[in-house]
Amino acid sequence: KMTKGGGQAKAQEERSAPAQFDLSSSDGVDMSVRADRKRDEAIAKLKKLMGTIPEGGQKAELIFRLAEMYWAKSKFLHLRGMQVWDEALDGWHKGGSKGRQPKLEDMAELKQSGLYRREALKLYGKILSKYRKYPRKDEVLYTLGTAHYEAGQKKKGVRYYWKLIKQFPRSVYVADAWLQLGEHFFNANKLSNAIKAYKKAAKTKKARIYSFALYKLAWCDYNLQEYGKALEKFRQVIAYAKKQSSSGGKGKLGKRDRIQLMSESLSDMVRTYSHLDAVDEAFTFYEEEVGAKRSYKYLHRLAGLYNREGKSALEIQTFKKLNDKAPYAAEAPQNQTAIMGAYARLGRTDEVRREVRRLIDLYSPNGIWAQKNAGNNRILESAFEVVEQELAALVTEQHRDAQRTKDVATYKLARDIYKEYLDKFQDSVNSYKFRFFYSEIL
Repeated sequence: KMTKGGGQAKAQEERSAPAQFDLSSSDGVDMSVRADRKRDEAIAKLKKLMGTIPEGGQKAELIFRLAEMYWAKSKFLHLRGMQVWDEALDGWHKGGSKGRQPKLEDMAELKQSGLYRREALKLYGKILSKYRKYPRKDEVLYTLGTAHYEAGQKKKGVRYYWKLIKQFPRSVYVADAWLQLGEHFFNANKLSNAIKAYKKAAKTKKARIYSFALYKLAWCDYNLQEYGKALEKFRQVIAYAKKQSSSGGKGKLGKRDRIQLMSESLSDMVRTYSHLDAVDEAFTFYEEEVGAKRSYKYLHRLAGLYNREGKSALEIQTFKKLNDKAPYAAEAPQNQTAIMGAYARLGRTDEVRREVRRLIDLYSPNGIWAQKNAGNNRILESAFEVVEQELAALVTEQHRDAQRTKDVATYKLARDIYKEYLDKFQDSVNSYKFRFFYSEIL
């Protein structure tokens, strides 16, 4: 469907913020029920063993392992609780929304998750206070920072990240801490601090940290309205992801992350191009990067953004290029109505007449576009409905403007559109009243 004036209705809301990536530190946590049973067995053995080990480094290691088990158990229960809640809520809706609506806080799994999380935090804290020479204190600090932050204790989480960075500047977890600090500052709209943190994180050799930090640096530039810099960084993210092995080997960017980074960056560049008003550059980039066929969806979105931003001339240029390159695409009739509507908003009546005739010639039921799409009834019916509705909306708007302004040129434009409409849509729902309006103008 088309919005009034030729703009394309959004199939979904345009995302105006960075994509969300899973940056949790629990990548190795197996969330299956079978694994959870084994985890329970391991927890029982560790607790039993704990009482037989004297104080010292070995006991500290056992405490650390038990804390890890508790933390993994907490993650598992949290995920399971969310699934149970979703299922309960779905059943409640299917049952006609009768009775008490399932509440997230009522899920037993989530309550148990909180208990295990608190136990894990106690054990991690015990290591810091009692075993000061424990060799994995940097990991403990990072885990505590993440745990507190995820639990909503953001200030406490940030303090642990800073403590890790200051006490263990060479730790492998420092880059992760900088990235999390970057996220903290970015979400608080403290872009200067976020940029510093992301740049620190990007110095790492960890592919996942580097690529995501670069992606967020692009968004920092975007939010600072430095669109040229943002565009260049998005390109760097894509180039880096393409170089990474899809096998997801150690130190490499995993296939899923690689694909998501490329996909999100390509999508985010559309919004960036819309601010740069760089139509030709956008066509060149996308066609070279993903090919003519795949580039269509990105460039079509760009045209839609120009429509919503009121950049009618750029909207016309983009939709025209799309229809020149893919004249028989399913979206071509909608593109043409958008061109027609954009010219109308610019008050360029001669171009409106020309585009109306072009719309009717190319996209009426006996036009060449219909012949090329013969057999696809859904697309044909949708297109003809859009063409008829948009012509009706345009001529109604022009007639109303003519009556308001008494402008002869506007009356003539409405007259000509009525004629074109009635020549092609003689039996439409609007044809009777449009014959009357046409007669009135004459």
